[in-house]
Amino acid sequence: MAIINVIQWNGPPSVMAWRFGNGALMLGSQLIVKEHQHAVLIKEGRMIGPFLPGRHTLDTKNIPILKSLIGAVTDAETPFPAEVWFVNRTIDLNVRWGTSTPIQVKDPTYNIMIPVMGYGMLGVTVSDTKKFLLKLVGALPNYDRETVEQHFRAILISSIKSHIADSLLRRKLSILDIAAHLRELSDELNDLFTTEFAEFGLSVVAFRIESITTRENDPAVVRLRDALARRAEMQILGTDFAQSESFEVMKRAAANEGGTVAPLMGAGLGLGLGAGLGANAAQVASTMRTGPATCANCSTAMTAGAKFCPGCGKAPGAPAATCASCNATLLAGSRFCAGCGTQAARKCPGCGIDATAGSKFCAGCGTKLTP
Repeated sequence: MAIINVIQWNGPPSVMAWRFGNGALMLGSQLIVKEHQHAVLIKEGRMIGPFLPGRHTLDTKNIPILKSLIGAVTDAETPFPAEVWFVNRTIDLNVRWGTSTPIQVKDPTYNIMIPVMGYGMLGVTVSDTKKFLLKLVGALPNYDRETVEQHFRAILISSIKSHIADSLLRRKLSILDIAAHLRELSDELNDLFTTEFAEFGLSVVAFRIESITTRENDPAVVRLRDALARRAEMQILGTDFAQSESFEVMKRAAANEGGTVAPLMGAGLGLGLGAGLGANAAQVASTMRTGPATCANCSTAMTAGAKFCPGCGKAPGAPAATCASCNATLLAGSRFCAGCGTQAARKCPGCGIDATAGSKFCAGCGTKLTP
């Protein structure tokens, strides 16, 4: 049996715990613990320590409990079987995590189910040496970063899935906008995992979500992105969905050879696709069917539905003025008949009644009329 006089460990950073147990230990052996380590002596199933950084002598004088465990009655250099666990207390910032299958999350903004994937990293360190060795390490020869990832993968993914889904609903946040909130989510999950990992003697440092993504070829994601792109385009053009649909109706009507605009416009209005624009389209359709109207008094063109003529101010149905000599229609504002040259009737400046042609004085009030 090899007799060990100096006990120390120079392990890689990725190993968190390593067992030294290659032979019998000699009373008086030197246990050297480095600055970033703790050490625990295990004899007959009992833990002695932890030993803090520095040089320690394994002797019944310095460690009285060894006397009863070894059964030594003198200070003689007696070999005894035991093992020493070295625990690396540096912070490993490269523990990776990731979702192997998508998280089905309901987007609270658009009310559709979206498959979400996430990945990131965290840092861990040993905060309670004895608890760490008892609850996690057990009979393993060593405990490294990969073992941490295997042990905690289920806890990490389950908590991350539920927290992301809860955060989206609580914040009413679309999955497409979550990238701007990764730091907040990371800090919240860091606090959550600090409590869970503490049960195993570990402390979580700098939990980070590096990315939350969706499957680009998923049908739900494709539909959502297409809808958002169309909405953005309409916002740039200054239109909304109803107007966009009404424009489409008008374009189809214009391209409808052998038909009229009116039936298609009616269909658009019946579907409720843009009531405001639909009304204008109906007016255009009516104009196309009937053509522009003209005033019966002065022949000025009038828009459909106008109640008064823009040229003479009279209602379209009012009787036209006629010449007293030849009964020809007089245009509004005419002073002489276009048919026979007779002077048209004038209005009295005093009482406003029509004066007969050739009169020098008003028949109603006697006011002198200008020639």
